[in-house]
Amino acid sequence: RLALLAGGAFFAAVVSAELLKAVLPRPSYGTELAILASKDYDTYPSGHATIATGFVLALVMVNNNRWRPLVALLGLLWSSAVATGVVAAGWHRPSDAIGGIALATGWLSLSAAFLSRERGLAAEPGRLARALPALAATLATLVVVTAVVLALTSSQARQPADVAWWAFPIGQITIDLTAIAAVGTYAWLLKDVRFGDPTPRSEESDA
Repeated sequence: RLALLAGGAFFAAVVSAELLKAVLPRPSYGTELAILASKDYDTYPSGHATIATGFVLALVMVNNNRWRPLVALLGLLWSSAVATGVVAAGWHRPSDAIGGIALATGWLSLSAAFLSRERGLAAEPGRLARALPALAATLATLVVVTAVVLALTSSQARQPADVAWWAFPIGQITIDLTAIAAVGTYAWLLKDVRFGDPTPRSEESDA
């Protein structure tokens, strides 16, 4: 049941992302986004960001609560890399990537909330779970510092003339922080939850 609910939420996130692309128009904002304007389909939300984040959250959900923080830390790195990569490649706007992260988080959160209510049991969180907020904050700080350093030291030759130099790093930082917050918060809320049969075995045998 756990696998089915996690997999079903992941599937729903991917399908809804494609449906939203079909019904939500994305206007062109100028020549600096010509690569987006040339696409024959709408771009909101990012399917890549939805898939990456949804897959990570599904893995967090199905893992034992003691392993969830480690899976979350590794997964949020991958999720943020994919989400920022689609913007760096010129496939999406920052809002597309953030929308994909939010969509996947919404579906997987609904699934986890439903299962927690039906089969959620208290569990002792591991040491890594207690350190998760500090580790996530450290990663967020590293992301900001790295983006600022790269923005100040990199060549601006490929930067469109009508776009401020700080626009791209600000967009990337926002995407990374969104991914870190989404995955980190999801794992934190499940740190002391294990999924199983809420009926004790002794009661089942007595019955």
